Amino acid sequence: MLLTQPNKFTVSNRTIKNNHLFLVDTMYGEIPAGNDSGLGLYTLDTRFLSCLQIAMNGTQPVCLLSSTEVGYLSTLVYTNGQFQSLDDNSQECVVDEETIQLKRETILDGALFDKFTLSSYNMAPVKIEITLHFDADFRDMFEIRHLVPYKTRDLQIEREGDNALVFRYPNSTKTLETRILFKDFAPRFIDDRTIVYEKLIYPLEKHEFNIEIQMLNHPTEPVFTIAEGFEDARKRIDLSNDAWCDEVTQFESDNDDFNEMLERSHKDLRMLLTQSDDGSPFLAAGIPWYVC
Repeated sequence: MLLTQPNKFTVSNRTIKNNHLFLVDTMYGEIPAGNDSGLGLYTLDTRFLSCLQIAMNGTQPVCLLSSTEVGYLSTLVYTNGQFQSLDDNSQECVVDEETIQLKRETILDGALFDKFTLSSYNMAPVKIEITLHFDADFRDMFEIRHLVPYKTRDLQIEREGDNALVFRYPNSTKTLETRILFKDFAPRFIDDRTIVYEKLIYPLEKHEFNIEIQMLNHPTEPVFTIAEGFEDARKRIDLSNDAWCDEVTQFESDNDDFNEMLERSHKDLRMLLTQSDDGSPFLAAGIPWYVC
């Protein structure tokens, strides 16, 4: 069962964006199931992911850090509450609170790349289950904004072996797809909306796994250059960001607070940079309701 944390933050939502892709989620990095408030993963004025929730051994992880400082990258650090698990002999054991850490880094570059790093600070091996729940509704932005009535969509949900989960919406003119690809190693369990990763993790061990979420539009599929993985995406966007910084006008004052405000504004403008069809850049505003 996936639980919802009470809001402990002044700002309830976060946004990251790169080119035509943007993600709006809660301060805990979640897109709650059934949300009607614009949270989700978008491109081309369509919501391609309407739910992403995380559980650790059936419990809600505690969010210690939530950052979108650079605009195109999200960093979250979770820890655990106390829960029951199994040791390396399949015997029941208690996992004390704040002894498991899950770091999640999300970047956008033609697709969404999630890198999860699981770490244990227990004194003995413990079995950890990370449950991820997904959904897609392919709502048009005007439906999200309640400007037109929401129409029910007949979705197809397919599992492609142990490597992918696909949400598909065919209509009379095109087919929209959200493809969730499981990298590194296969989940232990996959059904139509939920996957479960299982790992016996030893003291001070770190374990990494990656997920890639692609958004496709057939037969006129948008030509997005998709990176080869999280690290490749990070390298590509960092280079692009450095080039942007070299080209734009720089200001500096003798006031540290004012300089920090200028730097923050500079990063915000970089996040709004979007390419037109002919490759020329423009600044897009209006996230999430209408990027224009």
